[in-house]
Amino acid sequence: MVTPADDRRRRSLTTVWLVARREIRERTRRTAFRWSTVGLAALTMLAGTVAGLVEQGSGPEYTVAVVGSQTEALVDALAEPPPEGRATSSLQLTVVTPSSMAEAVALLRTGTAEVVVDSDDPSVVWQAAPDPALASRIDSALRAVQLRSAAATEGLPIEVVDEVLAGAPDVSSISPGTSVDPVALVAGIGAAVLLLASLTLWGNYLLMSVIEEKDTAVVEVLLGQVPARQLLAGKVLGTGLAALGQIGVLLAAAALALVLSGTAVPPGVVAAIPSVLVWFVLGFWLYATLYAAAGSLVSRQEDAGQAAAPITIVLVATYIVVFQTAESPDSTVATVLSLVPPLAPMLMPLRIATSSVALWEVMVAVSLLVLTGLLVLRLASRIYERSILQRGVRTGWADALRSR
Repeated sequence: MVTPADDRRRRSLTTVWLVARREIRERTRRTAFRWSTVGLAALTMLAGTVAGLVEQGSGPEYTVAVVGSQTEALVDALAEPPPEGRATSSLQLTVVTPSSMAEAVALLRTGTAEVVVDSDDPSVVWQAAPDPALASRIDSALRAVQLRSAAATEGLPIEVVDEVLAGAPDVSSISPGTSVDPVALVAGIGAAVLLLASLTLWGNYLLMSVIEEKDTAVVEVLLGQVPARQLLAGKVLGTGLAALGQIGVLLAAAALALVLSGTAVPPGVVAAIPSVLVWFVLGFWLYATLYAAAGSLVSRQEDAGQAAAPITIVLVATYIVVFQTAESPDSTVATVLSLVPPLAPMLMPLRIATSSVALWEVMVAVSLLVLTGLLVLRLASRIYERSILQRGVRTGWADALRSR
C-alpha cells in the first residue's frame, strides 16, 4: 500500500530528476562542451603516450660522486654498460671525483650529486631515498672492482674471492624518505589537478547559472512550480552528471594512453583511476552546493567572484597543498590533511596512486566527507531558499544564515 508520505517522496524525486534533465541538456548540447571534451581526451591520450615512449627511451639521470684510492677503477666499472633488459640499463650517470669525502658530502647537501660512493670502505651515502636500480648498479660496480683487485694478487685463495663476491656495501641516507614511483607520482598529481580543475570549472558553471536565472527572473517562474530545495538538488544533480560524464571520458583516455605507451603501471595507479570518479562525486556534492548558494546571494554576474571568494580560497589552498605533499604522500602531514573533508577529494587520489594510504584512512575520509556534505547541503539549501528571490541586493553568507 502506497502511503501519502511515499507518494510525496516519489513526486519529489520525479521533480528533482526533471530539473536535472533540464540541466544535463543545457550543458551537454553546447558545442563548446562537446569539442572541449573531445579535445581534452585527445590531448590526454597524446601526452600520456608520448611521455611513456620518452620514458622508455631514456631513464632518469643521476650524478654519482666517487672517492677513495680505487676511484679510477670504480669510475670505469660504473661506465661499463649493463646487460640489455636489466633495470639499470636505462640509467643516465654522470660521475664526478671530489678530492675528499667531506667535499663529496657537501655535493650531496647542495643537491649537486645524488649519491657518494667510497671505494675504500666500501660505503654508499645517498642524498635522499635510494633508487633501487641505481643502488644495484653501484653494488655491481663495487663488487667488480674488489674482485679484480683481489684476483690481481697472486696466490689468492678462491674462498677469498667468494667472500668478496658475497659482501655488500654499507648503505645509508643523510635524509629519511620513501622512494615514490615516478609514474604513480605523475598519475596522482594529474588526478588531483583534474579534480581541482573540474570542481572549479563546473562549480562556476553552476554559480553563473543560478545568477543568470535570478537576474532574468526565470527562477521566479521555476519556483512557482518547483520547491526551492528540489530546484537546488536538481541543478546540482544535473550539472554533476554532465561533469561526471566528461571526467569519465578523460579518465578512459588516460588509461588507454598508458596501455598504448607500454609503461609499467603501478598497482596504486590501477586503483586510483576509477576512484577518481568516486572522489569527484563526493567533492562535487560538497562544493557545488556551496557554489549554488553563493550564486543566490547576488543578482549580477559582476559580483560572482566576490560571492564565491571563500570557496575559491579553499580550492587555491588545496592546489598548493597537493604540490607541497606530493613528494611525501606517506608523511604525517599528508595523512592528516587527506582526512580533512575539503582537501580529501584531491589528496586521496594522489595517495592512492602512490600506494601511500591504508584502507581505514580511505573509509574515515569518505565518512567525514559524507557527513560534511550533508551539513553543507542543509546550510546551502537554507541560504538558497532565503536569498534566491532577493533581487537587487547583495547578501553576505552570515546575513543569509541569520535572515528569515
